[in-house]
Amino acid sequence: MAEIAGTKALGLAQVGFKRDFKALLQPVITQASGLLVRAAGNNENKIPKAAEKQLVTAIGESVQRVFVGTDGRSAFADDGVTAIAPYPAALNTWYALITAEIVRTSAKSMKAVIKDDAVYRWLAAAQPPENATVGGVSELTVSARTTANFVRDSLLEYDPMHFFVNPVDGYRLSDRIWQTSLRTRTQVDALLAEGIRNGDGSLRLSRRLEQFLLPGAAPVRTSRPYGTDASYSGMRLARTEITAAGGRSTMLAGRLNPYVTGITWRLSLSHPRSDICNGLAAGSPYDFGATPSYPAHPHCLCTLVQNVTTTPAQVTSDLRELMENGQPAPLTPANAEGLLSLILGAALYGLLRGIVQS
Repeated sequence: MAEIAGTKALGLAQVGFKRDFKALLQPVITQASGLLVRAAGNNENKIPKAAEKQLVTAIGESVQRVFVGTDGRSAFADDGVTAIAPYPAALNTWYALITAEIVRTSAKSMKAVIKDDAVYRWLAAAQPPENATVGGVSELTVSARTTANFVRDSLLEYDPMHFFVNPVDGYRLSDRIWQTSLRTRTQVDALLAEGIRNGDGSLRLSRRLEQFLLPGAAPVRTSRPYGTDASYSGMRLARTEITAAGGRSTMLAGRLNPYVTGITWRLSLSHPRSDICNGLAAGSPYDFGATPSYPAHPHCLCTLVQNVTTTPAQVTSDLRELMENGQPAPLTPANAEGLLSLILGAALYGLLRGIVQS
């Protein structure tokens, strides 16, 4: 069975975010090191205990500002999408990029499989149904996959990352970023407070902070409650959200692609051990209405893969009949930019265009 895979795109997005996250944290480390050295003065082996509160507060606030705005709570502006801090800005970038890569890959597949240029041009010029919106709950009727009603319902099934409400905790993305900022700051506060009270020198404490904050750095060896890696929460949230974004766009592009028949759950090549994902992969392929919730767990790096029909000529013939009967073209990934502008919205689609032009 032919497939449209997004494995490479997902892997690149995860690596790209990790690189960007490290870059966002580096200025915090530089600033913290300067504060610690100045507090120690000429005696680099001792930071006055009287300076503990001021240092912990200043460094903790700089860590928190990576995740949320100056109000200490919000990651996004009033529109719920425009980032007002570096972490959500990086997350927005990779959300837009992974979504675009999935949709554009599906578009390339359609162009390759459609042997009728007139049908392809008809589909590429399609417009969204009138009053089309994105996000919500809708029962799908899969039997009419090329109708405007099906397209409209498919768009309603798509959960935009920023407005999806986690059924487990009832939080949206901005709330989860805020929780991550609090968790990270609490860990950093504890590390600094303990180091100052133990008489750690400013240079030693700076190195420990760098190890503690940067993703992939050598972990701080400790059994203390603050753990060994303050970047863990931020990476887990981002990895899960980027994976989910790839899955949502794969499902939507597949639903709207008349040449796609279903979804295969593909295990990651780096899958560490047997878990729930093994059973989900074994149950493939899935119809669109029966695809399990994805991702199956935090840090899940499995991918969803679109299965291409074994009878593309028949699908093209059916589409040609609709075209010749004067039916409006359904919105499919063939009009990749039109679909992306709809599902990403003006702010994120503008961000995506800016990345391409830069």
